[in-house]
Amino acid sequence: MRHVIQPGLALIGGLAVSTSLFAEVSANVALTTDYIFRGISQSDEHPAIQGGFDYTHDAGVFAGVWGSTVDFDDGGQASMELDYYVGYGGEYKGLEYELRYTYYDYPGASRAHYDYQELGAKLSYQWLSGGLTFSDDYFAESGSYYYPWAGIDLELPQDFALGVRAGYNSIDDNDRFGTDDYLDWSVSITKSYLELDWGLSYVDTDLSKEDCFGGTDLCEGRLVLTVGKAL
Repeated sequence: MRHVIQPGLALIGGLAVSTSLFAEVSANVALTTDYIFRGISQSDEHPAIQGGFDYTHDAGVFAGVWGSTVDFDDGGQASMELDYYVGYGGEYKGLEYELRYTYYDYPGASRAHYDYQELGAKLSYQWLSGGLTFSDDYFAESGSYYYPWAGIDLELPQDFALGVRAGYNSIDDNDRFGTDDYLDWSVSITKSYLELDWGLSYVDTDLSKEDCFGGTDLCEGRLVLTVGKAL
């Protein structure tokens, strides 16, 4: 949604190709020590390979695909997540807005129907942003899902930047999903140095180990490091 700084140790490459005077296609690739999504590890606390392609147009339309290896350690055989998205964004008197549709696909998943779709809306003004995401039938057929979130982005001295995010996960069928409704948050520091983009993040949720998929560490707080480069 997408995507805020992805927690983990990442190597990110970007390739931009101008397709017309008004459109651009870009690509990215990443390696991360732990794929975290809304506070929960999607790779069983192991490394993941990630990458995607984006199309953007000056008219405000954008589309893309993004993928990551995953490991839910549940016998469901899903080893890949593919996200397909399309949306529209713009700006009015300093207020930036974005509407986005995303379809999450998990090829090979056999234990449960993991695939789902989301609609998201986002507003940003200067250093403050916020939004709402909705799914009619969330991950693993866990029913309706709402995700209101807010964030702050501040420029710091010496070209550092601070990002803070928090969101609330409201899930209709908690038993099916595996956790109670929960709050997730992250704090990250980023800086470009030696032609690389560096990020250090702390991510966490308010779920106890007992409430996290029957007693796992996937929802616990952790420090993550990201390093990337645009090519």
